[in-house]
Amino acid sequence: MRSSSRSDGVLVARLDAAQQVKTAAERILAEPPPPAFRSLEAAAAEYGDWMSGVALPVWGGAGVEAGHGGFQESLERGGVAPRVPRRARVQCRQAFVFARAAASGRPGPWAATAAQGWAFFNTAYRRADGLYRTRVDSAGAPLDDEAWIYDQAFALLALSALDAVASGEATFDPRSAALNLLRTLDARRLPQGGYLEAGPQPYQSNPHMHLLEACIAWLDRGETAFRPVAEAIVALAQSRFVEPGVGLREYFDADWRPAAGAAGPWLEPGHQFEWAWLLVQWSRISGDRGAADLARELFDIGLKGVDTQRGVAINAVSPDHAPRDEAARLWPQTEYLKAAVALQEPEHALRAANGLWRYLRQDAPGLWRDRLDSLGRLDRAAAPASSLYHIYMAVEALGQFS
Repeated sequence: MRSSSRSDGVLVARLDAAQQVKTAAERILAEPPPPAFRSLEAAAAEYGDWMSGVALPVWGGAGVEAGHGGFQESLERGGVAPRVPRRARVQCRQAFVFARAAASGRPGPWAATAAQGWAFFNTAYRRADGLYRTRVDSAGAPLDDEAWIYDQAFALLALSALDAVASGEATFDPRSAALNLLRTLDARRLPQGGYLEAGPQPYQSNPHMHLLEACIAWLDRGETAFRPVAEAIVALAQSRFVEPGVGLREYFDADWRPAAGAAGPWLEPGHQFEWAWLLVQWSRISGDRGAADLARELFDIGLKGVDTQRGVAINAVSPDHAPRDEAARLWPQTEYLKAAVALQEPEHALRAANGLWRYLRQDAPGLWRDRLDSLGRLDRAAAPASSLYHIYMAVEALGQFS
């Protein structure tokens, strides 16, 4: 009996020691690495070099389908592109990035890359009614003919960037194409305000956010036809999308009241930041002081979803702002950075720049990891092309410090 008791004690001691080792390892994993940047100027320089010298060449090379000029959905290490369905939003985001890069003077054949990508998109995705389907296969054959407002918004955004680099000799007129698409979208407008999204949850704030982004981009191009749409979306955000003291909601019922059930009781810090950034841009254009005040409120709510230990914005919080999903995808870090720059919060901007840098793969230049778990471990999945748009805009925001 004594021998058995002693053996049990040894076993317990070993288990306790193993648990202590595991706990220590988890604590180390959860600790952020030393900051890569001590100043926003240093961050701006490093990110700018990475974007121009590494990321754009990779995604403008291996990230383009040689056969038709469309864009890949993702890239694995070594530039291998999985043969998967192609989403409309990715095609538009990539065309936007390369056109934007060309307009900003970043070296490379980026205007041509954007133009050929758009040509593939317009051929493969355009439906007879003028809207764009959501998915095709790798060769461009239709897979899902549904037209999502979210995708139309990114088509409008891409056209704004293409307009900035359009040649006077070109036969394609991005401005006319955008105005035609905007008119076609009128069929999806709701009498109670906003647009009806496709799918099982048709009342959402997110597609409106990207429509507002496209409208602002076109207003910056001097196209006033987009102003009424932008005004209506901002009014909807102020009156319906944002619940005072709680934050921006994601899903709604037909009267634009927050949805109940599984779709309702959570918020995304990344979208609090993204709307904050957009509302600052809208305030700049319109002089709407209320929009600027709402941007500040959303930024402060977004901060409740920032894990200061890991230095990242997490995926979701509950309406009382307690953590709900403590993993952290890449894109919320870019929105945290953009909003912090727009609202002149340098300490937060530097934290976000350091947090985002963790996701960029040093073992595979020009690629990134998409998800950081609650213990600080990065995933090993292929780099999604959709992230380039988020990263590019964050790098552009940092550019004012270069």
